[in-house]
Amino acid sequence: MSLEKLFNNTLLISDIDLDGAGAIAISKDLIPNIEYKTPNRQEVDKTVQEAIKSNVFKHIILTDCSIKEEETAKLVDEFVSNGNHFIVLDHHATALWLNKYSWGAVKVETNGFKHSGTELAYQYYKNLGFDVSKYEILVELIRSYDTWDWTITSNQNANQLNTLFWFWGLNTFLNKMDKVFKSDTTNIIREEDLIILQTLEEVQRQYIDEKKKLFKVISFENYKVAIIFADKHSSILGNVICDENEDIDICAIINLDRESVSLRCKKGKADCSEIAKRYNGGGHKEASGFPLNKEIKETILKLIF
Repeated sequence: MSLEKLFNNTLLISDIDLDGAGAIAISKDLIPNIEYKTPNRQEVDKTVQEAIKSNVFKHIILTDCSIKEEETAKLVDEFVSNGNHFIVLDHHATALWLNKYSWGAVKVETNGFKHSGTELAYQYYKNLGFDVSKYEILVELIRSYDTWDWTITSNQNANQLNTLFWFWGLNTFLNKMDKVFKSDTTNIIREEDLIILQTLEEVQRQYIDEKKKLFKVISFENYKVAIIFADKHSSILGNVICDENEDIDICAIINLDRESVSLRCKKGKADCSEIAKRYNGGGHKEASGFPLNKEIKETILKLIF
Protein backbone atom coordinates (compact mmCIF):
# COMPACT_ATOMS: atom_id res chain seq x y z
CA MET A 1 0.00 0.00 0.00
CA SER A 2 1.32 3.47 -0.91
CA LEU A 3 2.04 6.07 1.75
CA GLU A 4 -0.71 8.25 0.31
CA LYS A 5 -3.31 5.50 0.82
CA LEU A 6 -2.17 4.99 4.40
CA PHE A 7 -3.34 8.55 5.02
CA ASN A 8 -6.92 8.03 3.85
CA ASN A 9 -9.43 9.88 6.04
CA THR A 10 -6.88 12.46 7.18
CA LEU A 11 -7.63 15.92 8.53
CA LEU A 12 -4.99 18.64 8.72
CA ILE A 13 -5.65 21.52 11.11
CA SER A 14 -3.31 24.44 10.55
CA ASP A 15 -2.84 28.13 11.20
CA ILE A 16 -3.80 30.55 8.45
CA ASP A 17 -0.53 32.50 8.22
CA LEU A 18 2.33 31.72 5.80
CA ASP A 19 3.80 29.05 8.07
CA GLY A 20 0.47 27.28 8.42
CA ALA A 21 -0.24 27.62 4.70
CA GLY A 22 3.12 26.08 3.77
CA ALA A 23 2.26 22.96 5.74
CA ILE A 24 -1.09 22.76 3.94
CA ALA A 25 0.54 23.14 0.51
CA ILE A 26 3.03 20.33 1.15
CA SER A 27 0.40 18.05 2.71
CA LYS A 28 -2.01 18.53 -0.20
CA ASP A 29 0.74 17.70 -2.69
CA LEU A 30 1.77 14.54 -0.84
CA ILE A 31 -1.74 13.42 0.17
CA PRO A 32 -4.16 14.69 -2.53
CA ASN A 33 -7.32 13.60 -0.68
CA ILE A 34 -6.39 15.26 2.62
CA GLU A 35 -8.93 17.60 4.16
CA TYR A 36 -7.82 20.74 5.96
CA LYS A 37 -9.26 23.36 8.28
CA THR A 38 -7.81 26.71 9.36
CA PRO A 39 -9.57 27.76 12.58
CA ASN A 40 -8.37 30.76 14.51
CA ARG A 41 -6.22 29.76 17.46
CA GLN A 42 -9.08 30.09 19.94
CA GLU A 43 -11.13 27.57 17.95
CA VAL A 44 -8.49 24.82 17.63
CA ASP A 45 -9.74 22.81 20.62
CA LYS A 46 -13.32 22.97 19.39
CA THR A 47 -12.24 21.93 15.86
CA VAL A 48 -10.27 18.95 17.21
CA GLN A 49 -13.14 17.85 19.44
CA GLU A 50 -15.65 18.04 16.58
CA ALA A 51 -13.32 16.14 14.23
CA ILE A 52 -12.84 13.30 16.71
CA LYS A 53 -16.51 13.06 17.60
CA SER A 54 -17.48 12.96 13.91
CA ASN A 55 -15.86 9.49 13.58
CA VAL A 56 -14.83 10.44 10.03
CA PHE A 57 -11.08 10.76 10.43
CA LYS A 58 -8.44 8.15 11.23
CA HIS A 59 -5.54 10.62 11.12
CA ILE A 60 -5.51 14.16 12.51
CA ILE A 61 -2.43 16.37 12.09
CA LEU A 62 -1.99 19.79 13.69
CA THR A 63 0.62 22.13 12.21
CA ASP A 64 1.66 25.55 13.53
CA CYS A 65 -1.12 25.43 16.12
CA SER A 66 -2.01 23.40 19.20
CA ILE A 67 -4.71 22.52 21.66
CA LYS A 68 -4.88 24.28 25.02
CA GLU A 69 -7.36 22.32 27.12
CA GLU A 70 -6.72 19.18 29.17
CA GLU A 71 -10.22 18.03 28.29
CA THR A 72 -9.27 17.99 24.61
CA ALA A 73 -6.00 16.18 25.39
CA LYS A 74 -7.94 13.42 27.17
CA LEU A 75 -10.23 13.08 24.17
CA VAL A 76 -7.18 12.83 21.89
CA ASP A 77 -5.67 10.12 24.13
CA GLU A 78 -8.87 8.11 23.76
CA PHE A 79 -8.85 8.69 19.99
CA VAL A 80 -5.28 7.35 19.79
CA SER A 81 -5.95 4.39 22.11
CA ASN A 82 -8.72 3.32 19.71
CA GLY A 83 -6.13 2.81 16.97
CA ASN A 84 -6.22 6.22 15.33
CA HIS A 85 -3.34 8.63 14.69
CA PHE A 86 -2.89 12.14 16.04
CA ILE A 87 0.15 14.43 16.08
CA VAL A 88 0.87 18.05 17.02
CA LEU A 89 3.63 19.63 14.92
CA ASP A 90 3.95 23.01 16.58
CA HIS A 91 6.92 25.24 17.37
CA HIS A 92 5.48 27.60 19.98
CA ALA A 93 6.92 27.39 23.49
CA THR A 94 3.45 27.66 25.02
CA ALA A 95 2.62 24.25 23.48
CA LEU A 96 5.61 22.37 24.96
CA TRP A 97 3.42 20.90 27.70
CA LEU A 98 1.84 18.65 25.04
CA ASN A 99 5.10 16.69 24.73
CA LYS A 100 4.12 14.71 27.81
CA TYR A 101 1.72 12.89 25.49
CA SER A 102 2.80 10.29 22.93
CA TRP A 103 1.30 12.44 20.16
CA GLY A 104 3.02 15.68 21.17
CA ALA A 105 5.85 16.65 18.77
CA VAL A 106 6.44 20.28 19.73
CA LYS A 107 9.90 21.66 18.96
CA VAL A 108 10.93 25.28 19.37
CA GLU A 109 14.68 25.18 18.80
CA THR A 110 17.36 22.52 18.35
CA ASN A 111 21.03 23.47 18.83
CA GLY A 112 20.30 27.05 17.81
CA PHE A 113 18.15 26.05 14.83
CA LYS A 114 14.67 27.56 15.11
CA HIS A 115 11.81 25.39 13.93
CA SER A 116 8.58 26.38 12.20
CA GLY A 117 5.30 24.59 11.51
CA THR A 118 6.02 24.03 7.82
CA GLU A 119 9.53 22.77 8.58
CA LEU A 120 8.24 20.33 11.23
CA ALA A 121 5.65 19.00 8.77
CA TYR A 122 8.39 18.62 6.15
CA GLN A 123 10.55 16.63 8.59
CA TYR A 124 7.56 14.55 9.67
CA TYR A 125 6.75 13.46 6.13
CA LYS A 126 10.43 12.90 5.38
CA ASN A 127 10.77 10.59 8.38
CA LEU A 128 7.75 8.63 7.18
CA GLY A 129 9.49 7.94 3.87
CA PHE A 130 7.89 10.50 1.59
CA ASP A 131 10.13 12.12 -1.02
CA VAL A 132 10.13 15.75 0.12
CA SER A 133 13.23 17.01 -1.66
CA LYS A 134 11.32 19.35 -3.97
CA TYR A 135 9.98 21.34 -1.00
CA GLU A 136 13.37 22.25 0.51
CA ILE A 137 13.62 25.80 -0.84
CA LEU A 138 10.02 26.70 0.02
CA VAL A 139 10.36 25.24 3.52
CA GLU A 140 13.49 27.24 4.28
CA LEU A 141 11.96 30.47 2.96
CA ILE A 142 8.95 30.01 5.22
CA ARG A 143 11.00 28.90 8.24
CA SER A 144 13.36 31.83 7.76
CA TYR A 145 10.51 34.33 7.68
CA ASP A 146 8.50 32.84 10.54
CA THR A 147 11.48 32.66 12.91
CA TRP A 148 12.69 36.08 11.78
CA ASP A 149 16.03 34.53 10.75
CA TRP A 150 15.70 36.35 7.42
CA THR A 151 16.67 39.59 9.17
CA ILE A 152 19.98 37.99 10.19
CA THR A 153 20.73 36.28 6.87
CA SER A 154 19.29 39.13 4.75
CA ASN A 155 17.14 36.58 2.91
CA GLN A 156 14.79 39.09 1.28
CA ASN A 157 13.00 36.34 -0.64
CA ALA A 158 11.55 35.10 2.64
CA ASN A 159 10.06 38.49 3.43
CA GLN A 160 8.86 38.88 -0.16
CA LEU A 161 7.07 35.53 -0.06
CA ASN A 162 5.23 36.57 3.08
CA THR A 163 4.23 39.88 1.47
CA LEU A 164 2.89 38.00 -1.56
CA PHE A 165 1.06 35.49 0.62
CA TRP A 166 -1.00 38.15 2.35
CA PHE A 167 -1.74 39.77 -1.01
CA TRP A 168 -2.76 36.46 -2.62
CA GLY A 169 -4.69 34.91 0.24
CA LEU A 170 -4.66 31.22 1.15
CA ASN A 171 -6.42 29.73 -1.88
CA THR A 172 -4.35 31.60 -4.46
CA PHE A 173 -1.18 30.72 -2.55
CA LEU A 174 -2.11 27.02 -2.60
CA ASN A 175 -2.88 27.15 -6.33
CA LYS A 176 0.43 28.86 -7.05
CA MET A 177 2.40 26.36 -4.96
CA ASP A 178 0.65 23.51 -6.75
CA LYS A 179 1.98 24.89 -10.03
CA VAL A 180 5.44 25.37 -8.52
CA PHE A 181 5.53 21.76 -7.30
CA LYS A 182 4.67 20.56 -10.79
CA SER A 183 7.39 22.63 -12.47
CA ASP A 184 10.47 24.48 -11.19
CA THR A 185 10.65 24.29 -7.40
CA THR A 186 13.87 26.31 -7.33
CA ASN A 187 11.94 29.36 -8.50
CA ILE A 188 9.27 30.03 -5.86
CA ILE A 189 8.80 33.72 -6.69
CA ARG A 190 8.20 34.10 -10.41
CA GLU A 191 9.01 36.98 -12.77
CA GLU A 192 5.42 38.19 -12.85
CA ASP A 193 5.36 38.33 -9.03
CA LEU A 194 8.27 40.78 -8.92
CA ILE A 195 6.21 43.51 -10.60
CA ILE A 196 3.46 43.14 -7.99
CA LEU A 197 6.06 43.08 -5.22
CA GLN A 198 7.43 46.50 -6.11
CA THR A 199 4.03 48.05 -5.53
CA LEU A 200 3.26 45.98 -2.42
CA GLU A 201 6.60 46.79 -0.79
CA GLU A 202 6.17 50.50 -1.40
CA VAL A 203 2.65 50.43 0.06
CA GLN A 204 3.99 48.49 3.05
CA ARG A 205 6.85 50.96 3.57
CA GLN A 206 4.45 53.90 3.54
CA TYR A 207 2.09 52.15 5.96
CA ILE A 208 4.92 51.35 8.42
CA ASP A 209 6.36 54.88 8.17
CA GLU A 210 2.98 56.41 8.99
CA LYS A 211 1.92 53.98 11.71
CA LYS A 212 5.21 53.89 13.63
CA LYS A 213 4.70 57.54 14.63
CA LEU A 214 1.30 56.93 16.20
CA PHE A 215 2.02 54.69 19.16
CA LYS A 216 1.16 55.60 22.76
CA VAL A 217 3.39 54.50 25.64
CA ILE A 218 1.90 53.01 28.81
CA SER A 219 3.34 51.31 31.88
CA PHE A 220 2.43 47.65 32.29
CA GLU A 221 3.91 46.00 35.37
CA ASN A 222 7.65 46.73 35.02
CA TYR A 223 7.51 47.27 31.26
CA LYS A 224 7.19 50.29 28.99
CA VAL A 225 4.72 49.22 26.33
CA ALA A 226 4.07 50.92 23.01
CA ILE A 227 0.39 50.57 22.08
CA ILE A 228 -0.69 50.95 18.47
CA PHE A 229 -3.78 50.13 16.44
CA ALA A 230 -3.03 48.45 13.10
CA ASP A 231 -4.80 45.99 10.85
CA LYS A 232 -1.78 44.62 8.94
CA HIS A 233 2.00 44.15 8.92
CA SER A 234 1.99 43.59 12.69
CA SER A 235 5.29 41.69 12.80
CA ILE A 236 7.28 44.26 10.86
CA LEU A 237 5.56 47.21 12.53
CA GLY A 238 6.16 45.83 16.02
CA ASN A 239 9.79 45.07 15.33
CA VAL A 240 10.43 48.47 13.73
CA ILE A 241 8.97 50.27 16.75
CA CYS A 242 11.07 48.19 19.15
CA ASP A 243 14.24 48.62 17.07
CA GLU A 244 13.86 52.37 16.73
CA ASN A 245 12.90 53.07 20.35
CA GLU A 246 15.40 51.64 22.83
CA ASP A 247 13.28 52.64 25.82
CA ILE A 248 10.37 50.48 24.65
CA ASP A 249 10.23 46.98 26.15
CA ILE A 250 7.19 45.62 24.33
CA CYS A 251 5.07 46.70 21.40
CA ALA A 252 1.39 45.71 21.47
CA ILE A 253 -0.40 45.90 18.12
CA ILE A 254 -4.18 45.92 18.48
CA ASN A 255 -6.19 44.70 15.50
CA LEU A 256 -9.88 45.39 16.11
CA ASP A 257 -10.95 43.77 12.84
CA ARG A 258 -9.37 40.43 13.78
CA GLU A 259 -10.12 40.97 17.49
CA SER A 260 -6.52 40.22 18.42
CA VAL A 261 -3.42 41.68 20.05
CA SER A 262 0.08 40.92 18.78
CA LEU A 263 3.06 41.36 21.10
CA ARG A 264 6.62 42.00 19.94
CA CYS A 265 9.84 42.72 21.82
CA LYS A 266 13.59 42.66 21.32
CA LYS A 267 15.46 39.62 22.60
CA GLY A 268 15.95 39.71 26.35
CA LYS A 269 13.56 42.60 26.98
CA ALA A 270 10.58 40.48 28.03
CA ASP A 271 8.80 37.16 27.53
CA CYS A 272 5.80 37.94 25.36
CA SER A 273 4.57 34.34 25.49
CA GLU A 274 4.12 34.46 29.27
CA ILE A 275 2.08 37.65 28.99
CA ALA A 276 -0.01 36.23 26.14
CA LYS A 277 -0.76 33.06 28.14
CA ARG A 278 -2.49 35.13 30.81
CA TYR A 279 -4.97 36.29 28.19
CA ASN A 280 -5.60 32.88 26.63
CA GLY A 281 -2.95 33.32 23.95
CA GLY A 282 0.55 32.07 23.28
CA GLY A 283 3.54 32.13 21.00
CA HIS A 284 7.27 32.83 21.36
CA LYS A 285 9.30 34.97 23.74
CA GLU A 286 9.77 37.73 21.18
CA ALA A 287 6.50 37.30 19.26
CA SER A 288 3.16 36.27 20.72
CA GLY A 289 -0.50 37.15 20.63
CA PHE A 290 -3.85 36.75 22.28
CA PRO A 291 -7.53 37.29 21.40
CA LEU A 292 -9.48 40.35 22.39
CA ASN A 293 -12.67 40.01 24.35
CA LYS A 294 -15.46 39.88 21.77
CA GLU A 295 -17.33 42.59 23.70
CA ILE A 296 -14.57 45.14 23.02
CA LYS A 297 -16.16 46.41 19.81
CA GLU A 298 -19.54 46.84 21.50
CA THR A 299 -17.90 48.75 24.32
CA ILE A 300 -16.16 51.10 21.86
CA LEU A 301 -19.41 51.73 20.00
CA LYS A 302 -21.17 52.62 23.25
CA LEU A 303 -18.36 55.04 24.16
CA ILE A 304 -18.65 56.76 20.78
CA PHE A 305 -22.41 56.72 20.30
